[in-house]
Order: sequence, then C-alpha cells, then structure tokens
Amino acid sequence: MSPRLSPLARLVRRTAGAAFAVLSLWPAWSAAATTEETLTAIEDQRVEAVRIQDFGTLGRIYAPEFLAVSPQGEVIDRSQLFQALAKGQSAQRFSTDDIRVLDLGATAVVFGRQTARAPTGQVTEVSRFAHVYIQRDGQWWCVSAQSTRMPEP
Repeated sequence: MSPRLSPLARLVRRTAGAAFAVLSLWPAWSAAATTEETLTAIEDQRVEAVRIQDFGTLGRIYAPEFLAVSPQGEVIDRSQLFQALAKGQSAQRFSTDDIRVLDLGATAVVFGRQTARAPTGQVTEVSRFAHVYIQRDGQWWCVSAQSTRMPEP
C-alpha cells in the first residue's frame, strides 16, 4: 500500500504533471510559426547563403522552375541567377530591411528593400524586391522575383 499524500504533495504532483504535459507540446507550438515569421527567416537565410555562396541552401529556397525579372529588365531562371551570384559578387555585402509579407494562404509575396555595400561600407546599390513564394509539401519555395533599382542614395 502506498503512503497517503498530503494535500500539498498532491497539488505539487498534479501541477508537475500538468507542467510536463504542457512542455511536451512545446515543439509543436514552436513549429507553428506564422507565415510572416517563417518567410522572414527564409529571407535571412537567403541573404546569408548569398554571402557565403551556399548554393545548397539557395537550391532549397529557389524552386527549380524559378523565374525573375532582374533590375536590368532581363528574365532569368534559377540557373542564370546562381551563375550571376557565383560571379565575384562576394566583395559586396547585401542586407535587407523593410520586409512586408502578403500572406495569401499557400502563396505569399515578400516585399523588401535590399542594400548592397562595398567592402568599405559605401552603399553601391539599393533596390526594392518582390519574392513570390508557394508552399509545396510543407515547404516554402521562391518561384518568382522582381527587383527594381532605386535612385542613388
């Protein structure tokens, strides 16, 4: 026969059990990020992957059927984008800000501003962009982009 627990011991046992039940659900809660949080994180990963020339990560962000309109008005596919990124742009550093996400369900559009800086820190180019993402099999893919140069800063 087990010893009888005091009211305080029973309360502690129930509270600890409830706390364990809540904490065991924590990964499910943390995985339920909003579309805006998820796509903002993907955009941060994209900028870092461009900086370090991580084409494995970029290949998991840009869909195989990706098409874009460059700041020069050219239509480019994913292969052409990756070739352009691999061509010595490593001297420039890119950052993004003013991110806004238009959540349309399984499709979303990320709008933002990108700033390119020379190694000296001098701003070399500022552009506005729109990235169209679709959700396929639980993963967000960038399927299209458009970039417009802004007037010199």
